[in-house]
Amino acid sequence: MEPAQPVHIIGVACGAGAPDPGCAEGPRALREGGLVSRLRRAGLDAVWNATIEAPAERDPFRAVALVTTALARRARDLAAHKRLPVVLGGDHSCAIGTWRGIAAGLASRGPLGLIWIDAHMDAHTPQTTRSGMLHGMPLACLLGYGDPRLTAIAGGARLDPGLVCLIGVRSFEIGEAALLQRLGVRVFFMHEVARRGLPAVLAEAIGTLRDRSAALGVSLDLDALDPRAAPGVGSPVPRGIRPDQLLAALAAAAPVAPLAGIEVVEYNPYRDTRGATARIAAAFLEALLARTPAQRVPANGPSGNDEEDAAERTRRRAA
Repeated sequence: MEPAQPVHIIGVACGAGAPDPGCAEGPRALREGGLVSRLRRAGLDAVWNATIEAPAERDPFRAVALVTTALARRARDLAAHKRLPVVLGGDHSCAIGTWRGIAAGLASRGPLGLIWIDAHMDAHTPQTTRSGMLHGMPLACLLGYGDPRLTAIAGGARLDPGLVCLIGVRSFEIGEAALLQRLGVRVFFMHEVARRGLPAVLAEAIGTLRDRSAALGVSLDLDALDPRAAPGVGSPVPRGIRPDQLLAALAAAAPVAPLAGIEVVEYNPYRDTRGATARIAAAFLEALLARTPAQRVPANGPSGNDEEDAAERTRRRAA
């Protein structure tokens, strides 16, 4: 069994990959809402490691490239030292840095398996996209398809498509669906989730990936959830997963372990209603971490040193 891991939260204050940049404020809102304190009260050894800010760039592509490169370095270093990165977006383009970095840090132990919970496929390339928005392209980039300046991040090693499962998809276009089908990526569409139940789907995804990978990652785009319950998202899509269903499925599932990293993205506090979506995001993290061997707070307090705790109040620019 992998040794227990301290939880290192990285905020990614970047909305440059989306049409509405409001999700750049997501990490700040979650931090100021007491996320770290909540996780510590739950007995988890959590620290706010850093916040990576988008640079003042007019070109969204350059902003995303700089942010994801900086994020990949930080995530790689944490994963290589068996610390658990928890990345809070920001729009979903940050996934390029999150999972490229974690996969690179994990490489000496084996491949990464990835559970991607999302209303969308995020598998467009520059050739198939209509909008040109980079938050619709991260999964394609991770699989090696896209602009070379993004696919080359963190050494350019692509994820194994047989080790990626999508859950909750209900909004997509022909080009991205064709790519994932050709590569053999397992997609659990929302109609299958509704028919079989989320616990069965999640159990199949975990079972498919766990025995063939060194560790698992989970990326939650909050738009996977039903917007009636979780309105504070960048690209809401009706008839999604109910938050109570997601939390119950996590409680019933086998532990997602070993766990390589977690990502929660597309939280837009300007669209939220009385903090409802922020509370769901925090509950998801607490529930998932409770089902993994994340390190408990030691008797003398959290493992983070003064510098790490100070990072909770520090916003670092991507360079």
